[in-house]
Amino acid sequence: MSQVKQNFMVKLDSLALVSLINDLEDRVSDEFYKDIILADEKAVVNMIRSIKKEFGKIDIFLNNAGIASMNHFLTTSFQTVQNIFATNFFGIFLFSRKVFSLW
Repeated sequence: MSQVKQNFMVKLDSLALVSLINDLEDRVSDEFYKDIILADEKAVVNMIRSIKKEFGKIDIFLNNAGIASMNHFLTTSFQTVQNIFATNFFGIFLFSRKVFSLW
């Protein structure tokens, strides 16, 4: 029997997203904010562990990290590209993998 895969894409306009965030903030009194370097695997693991310890689980996961460089391709340094990939790809990968391992 072949498997059927379904892909879904949900597009929210910015006003709807702001409304959703405000609604969630009104309903939830617990807050957890922490600045970390997403490409630092140890920092990501420690953060997820502290969230699990404090809250027990993660109900909703929004992975929306990203950086950019507005330089011309020819003038962009390799270090800048490495930093962009560290956050936009490796950071997303590390964070998602750790969160999904809890589900």
